[in-house]
Amino acid sequence: SGGEPLFENYLRQRGKALYTADSKIVFGAEDASEWFDMWAKFREAGACVTPDIQALYKDTIDTSPLTVGKAACDYAHSNQFVGYQAMVKDKLMLSNYMRIKPDSKGGHYRKPSMFFSVSAQSKVIDQAVDYVNFFVKNPDAAKILDVERGIPESKAMREVVAGTLDETGKVPLEYVSGLGDLAGPLPPPPPTGAGEGQVVLRTISEQVAFGQVKPADAGKQLVDEITRILARG
Repeated sequence: SGGEPLFENYLRQRGKALYTADSKIVFGAEDASEWFDMWAKFREAGACVTPDIQALYKDTIDTSPLTVGKAACDYAHSNQFVGYQAMVKDKLMLSNYMRIKPDSKGGHYRKPSMFFSVSAQSKVIDQAVDYVNFFVKNPDAAKILDVERGIPESKAMREVVAGTLDETGKVPLEYVSGLGDLAGPLPPPPPTGAGEGQVVLRTISEQVAFGQVKPADAGKQLVDEITRILARG
């Protein structure tokens, strides 16, 4: 429950989001409380790992409950699939995040793993744009980059890369290309302080999991803490 990408997907399925373009929090205490309560019920039913196992997960492939044999699945970015498969002897697959209701929105979006930007004050704008375009549109660059840093946005470049991939490498490419209406628009860039907000989410999630905070109180605590962080700018 402490993973921000999964929480964000949950919010998007509810027609909400994490942040606005002007650095305001979008979701409310009720949204967060219901999120924490859902995971509390998962724990009670034995549908997810116990808090002590989850607390050892450091957001690295080698510490994942899936990798260490404590869980049947994990939530991660698609470009991490090759790394996971290299460390897990069983054959893995990719699937979309669970839907909270049969008719809910997909909640996904195609998130760039890296961004390029060109300064408006640059004295070599044309050359800078050509440099960026090399990574985006050049077949040789696409082959070199492969899918480790993410799937090429360009369909033409995805087709170029597809011909060079092994069976494992094709899995994330086919998954991302086939999301269809499960994927919505890209949200605005996260505001200053969003990274600290991720830490707060994880901390409160662990407190709920260990029974130190009730889900109803945790929702308000999360919103209050993140609102305070964003107000600092």
